[in-house]
Amino acid sequence: MCMNSKSSCVFVIRIITTVFIAFTMNINATAQCANDYFKKGLTLYKEGKLLNAIENSTLALKKDTCYGDNYLETFYAKIYYLRGISNSDLGNLEMALSDFDKSIALDQQEIQVYQERANVLEKINNLKAAIYDYDKIIELDPNRANAYKYRGSCKRRLGIFFDAILDFTRAIEINHIDYLTYIDRGVAKLSLEDKLGAMQDFNSAIKINPKSAISFESRGNLKCIIKDYKGAIIDCSKAIDLDSKLDLAYFFRGISRIYSGEKEKGCLDLSKAGELGHKEAYEAIKDLCK
Repeated sequence: MCMNSKSSCVFVIRIITTVFIAFTMNINATAQCANDYFKKGLTLYKEGKLLNAIENSTLALKKDTCYGDNYLETFYAKIYYLRGISNSDLGNLEMALSDFDKSIALDQQEIQVYQERANVLEKINNLKAAIYDYDKIIELDPNRANAYKYRGSCKRRLGIFFDAILDFTRAIEINHIDYLTYIDRGVAKLSLEDKLGAMQDFNSAIKINPKSAISFESRGNLKCIIKDYKGAIIDCSKAIDLDSKLDLAYFFRGISRIYSGEKEKGCLDLSKAGELGHKEAYEAIKDLCK
């Protein structure tokens, strides 16, 4: 009670009110909702602190949003996506798949989530499921070149070469300057014995990007197959100059050198290909380097 005067009572009330307001503001300042954890998790992901990003994403999923229920499902879909890409980058592929599944269950319109899930599915060789995701991306955006390109790559790996070529062709129609798609299509054509068509695609890739080691490697491989050994040596040498870690370039240059009468150099190339991880090189050494 205020014993002295009315003014003293007013002063005390003001102090109590000020303390209460400060206490309330402090609570509000320290309280965190899903949005706060999500924003922090996103920042941590961008900084490469993936475990911390996962931790904050998990906390976000346990909290309510700061702004009510508007767009609630799409917001939580983004949190699952953030945790998914963090898990994927860490190599936790099954956990990443689970997060992407949950994200898509909440929001079926986000193309990037389908893309990331397809990437993981390709890594675990579930190519048919990856194709389904690329189908969905194309349904949402029929002019997305990469979706056709990656779907074609899955089909090529499954041995569905004709359909793969159709996808690569559509990708090139949308984006005619992606040299890697020409290489992919060339490889698919080569699998169907279309050597001239494959050569044309490899030539196009080199024209678009004359500093692409894999383009020269691919054309060098084909030249070796068609027994243009001199041309194969030139192309494979160019590929090796651009990237000294290409095992196939050493392998086909080695084969070409041996059949061109340069046995010692060719056998050294095969040995280098083996060092870089090309197992077939040692089988070739047994047969050709006696």
